[in-house]
Amino acid sequence: MNRNHSCLFSLAFVVLGTFLLSVSVHASAQGQIPGVKSATILQTTLTGDDTKQVLITSGEFAPGVTLPHHKHPGDDYTVVVQGALELHVEGREPQRVSAGQAFHVPPGTVHYVRVLGDTPVHIVAFWVVEKGKPPMQPVKK
Repeated sequence: MNRNHSCLFSLAFVVLGTFLLSVSVHASAQGQIPGVKSATILQTTLTGDDTKQVLITSGEFAPGVTLPHHKHPGDDYTVVVQGALELHVEGREPQRVSAGQAFHVPPGTVHYVRVLGDTPVHIVAFWVVEKGKPPMQPVKK
């Protein structure tokens, strides 16, 4: 592994712990999601727009986990650091996203992910969302 990959890998795992806390905190209000850990790494106001905030979170999903249908009140940019998942976005074909790949989900778009294989999935998510709204909003399907 070269130095750049090593630094990115280290940063991703620091970020990962943060995303897991964020999802856990939001899930606890709706009931814990088994096999999901998350933490918020950074939460700050978007420069030049006090109505939006930026959240950087990390997450770990155990093998077999499927996150429930949900949406975000802003853009979701997610990088898969380890493992592979299947992304289901309303109106699109399912997409496989593996380590080293990323995806974008536009604001208000209903989606969910499912872990593929026997390896836990580690992600880093960057959300630019409306300030004061929960960053992850469950959707009944």
